[in-house]
Amino acid sequence: MDAFECIGRVDQAANLWRKAKNGSTWVQARRQGGGDGRKFDTHGLRSKASRAATPSPFQACVLRYWQGFQTLIMQSTACMALHPVQERCCRWLLMAHDRVRQDEFQLSPEFLAMMLGSTCRIVTVVAGTLQKAGLIHYRDGHMTILDRKSLEDASCECYATVKDQFDRLGL
Repeated sequence: MDAFECIGRVDQAANLWRKAKNGSTWVQARRQGGGDGRKFDTHGLRSKASRAATPSPFQACVLRYWQGFQTLIMQSTACMALHPVQERCCRWLLMAHDRVRQDEFQLSPEFLAMMLGSTCRIVTVVAGTLQKAGLIHYRDGHMTILDRKSLEDASCECYATVKDQFDRLGL
């Protein structure tokens, strides 16, 4: 049975477990936001989806999200290879801001470094630069977005590309 489980609070590890055909795979993921996790049986979901003649509203939403997620993965891969860390940091802060829907949120330097494929030292330098420019305030793992418009201007085009796709899909 395939299963997805995501339980925890800010900066706690959430574990994803997937029973593969040729053995077991263990993956560790980290959540950036608070709230409760959900667990569902993916085998049951696939079984119901395969029997349906037309997708239910939930299935249609999952399929739209999958399209958006594929865009995010492809764009993020290109972004990591092509854009400087400061532009990637702005993109990631904008994505986090979109998801938490508030200007202030917890964000450890270690987590941000992991998301950027960088080091804590580089994150400190980049965050300091963005803070001096008045775009953010960052201290002791507490992030505040001060000037979203300027953060969008400082981000690479990858943020707008993915956001446009998610907006087009109604996500």
